Amino acid sequence: MSTASRLIGLVFTLALLVGAAVADFYLIGRVLREHASSHWPSVSGTIATSTAAPYRNKSSRRYRLSVTYTFDAAGETRTGRVITLGESRGPSFRSEAQALRQYPVGATVPVYYDPASPGNAALVVGVQRRTVSLLLFAGVLNALALVMLRPSIRSFACRDEPIRYYLAADEPQRAVLRATHLNAIEFGVLFAGMASGVAGVCVLALPGAPLTAGGIAAGGVALVWLLGFLRRSSTLSAGRHDVVIERDMGTVTLPSRGGESPVAVDMAMVDRVELRATPAAKAKGGSGQDQSAAEVVVHVAGLDEPRTVASWITIDEAAVIASWLRQEFQLDPNDVVVSVATEDEPETPVE
Repeated sequence: MSTASRLIGLVFTLALLVGAAVADFYLIGRVLREHASSHWPSVSGTIATSTAAPYRNKSSRRYRLSVTYTFDAAGETRTGRVITLGESRGPSFRSEAQALRQYPVGATVPVYYDPASPGNAALVVGVQRRTVSLLLFAGVLNALALVMLRPSIRSFACRDEPIRYYLAADEPQRAVLRATHLNAIEFGVLFAGMASGVAGVCVLALPGAPLTAGGIAAGGVALVWLLGFLRRSSTLSAGRHDVVIERDMGTVTLPSRGGESPVAVDMAMVDRVELRATPAAKAKGGSGQDQSAAEVVVHVAGLDEPRTVASWITIDEAAVIASWLRQEFQLDPNDVVVSVATEDEPETPVE
């Protein structure tokens, strides 16, 4: 991966983090203002005008309601136009008649006003469903930004290290090559963000508290199942793809294959390290080395089949891992081979 692409990824992550922070700041302030409005005093007001303007909403025709109303506050007769606090536009309806029935001309309605600024009034106050849903959606941005931040910084700062695999431990007696995965905190943040997104959809789309609660519960169950499946079946699973080298004992534990247990073998039994490059870009009709995939395979005497220790990484990343394994196993350069090369990569041993 080039420096430019790493920099773009880091800038995108930081922009997402800043955007999430701005959204949080705005939405939390909006929630506090709307909550404060629930304590505003109310007076009786009269609907002076009520109109419904048509507009197109995707493929359907909708009507936006606009009203003016008069009310007495602080010894003066005032005019208000806001229906729902925090909303610049009025509610929409499927028909003009349905919209006009909401606030007919001459109807008496309760008007809520800010005692510190009586001209600031609305017919509907308190924390609104739309605000809650937007705040919950912001949780998705927070989760994505926080989870993406560490690997983005690492991929830019540690340019010569693999992105998907890294040294989780590098001690004199022990080394652990580990697939990047979400730790408990990052997994919890991601889960909370996805759950907040589901809750936001439910709050915005489902009418009534029972339906909303049921939708959130069903979405939570689905998320638990989905994320549990990911942790079991992908590289999010901590330790599943670890390569553990016990330097003082001269042994290496290779990742499991299928449902088998990890295999611990003598490092002296390692015959060679193979870098298998797959020209994925060519297979898809595209071009470019960055789109190709690779895997690193260790061949051990006595094992029927080699063991894959790293997969679906770029050629450069695979070369770093293969070089590291060669040094650990004290192999000759000729024992690290490239089995298949891309158009841009010669079929030569990895130094």
